[in-house]
Amino acid sequence: MIIIRRRRERKRRKKINKNNDDDDDDDDDDDDDDTCNYNNKEEEQENKQEQEQEEEKEKKEKKKRRRMRRRRRRRRRRKEEEEEEEEEEEEEEQKKKKRRKTRRRRRRSGRITTAITKALTLGFSGSKRLQ
Repeated sequence: MIIIRRRRERKRRKKINKNNDDDDDDDDDDDDDDTCNYNNKEEEQENKQEQEQEEEKEKKEKKKRRRMRRRRRRRRRRKEEEEEEEEEEEEEEQKKKKRRKTRRRRRRSGRITTAITKALTLGFSGSKRLQ
């Protein structure tokens, strides 16, 4: 941008001073342009380096974010799986308890009925055992 501005200024000066001989001044301006070009190149290189550094930082930040997201997801999944397993275990335990209760009831009711049938078949002489 600076180079373009200086060129425009030179053109304007030349138009104004057509009759005057200002070749020496123009040569000096050219030297200034060379230094400006050099300075601009340095600035461009610095800008590029800064941009690269910023890009690297952004990439690192993105990686960190991804890692954190993955960790969070894994933790959530693990928690959910553990909760599901616990619920399943509790359900299984409840089923087992119900089965035990029903088995006990059946056994008890079966014992009573068998005892009564024996008593009836033997006569009430065997009913003393029930008491």
